[in-house]
Amino acid sequence: MVDNAQPMEISELRATIKQVVQGQPVPDKVMQQARGRFQTMCQEAAGYEFTGADVIRAVLSPTFERKRGCDCPTCKARRGEAEEGLIEQWRISLSQQVVS
Repeated sequence: MVDNAQPMEISELRATIKQVVQGQPVPDKVMQQARGRFQTMCQEAAGYEFTGADVIRAVLSPTFERKRGCDCPTCKARRGEAEEGLIEQWRISLSQQVVS
C-alpha cells in the first residue's frame, strides 16, 4: 500500500510521468507514490463529476506543451508575460528618444 503521509506534489507527479515517457529509470517507490497520487486525484475529481481524462489533461498539459521562445524579455513580451515595469521602462525610453 502507498504511504499517503507525505503526498506527492503535482510538480513531482509531472516530473515522474515525464521521466517515464522519456524512458528514464524511476524507482519503484516513486512509481507507487505517483500511481497512488494519481488514483487519489481521480477519486477526488470524480466527486466533482470530472473524468479520468479530465485529470490526465489537467496534469499532463503543462508537462508536454510546447513553449514558444525562451524567457528573455522579448519572448516574454511576445507571450504577454513581460513584467509591467519592464514595459513601462521601454515606453519611457522610447518617449525620451522621440523627444530628443
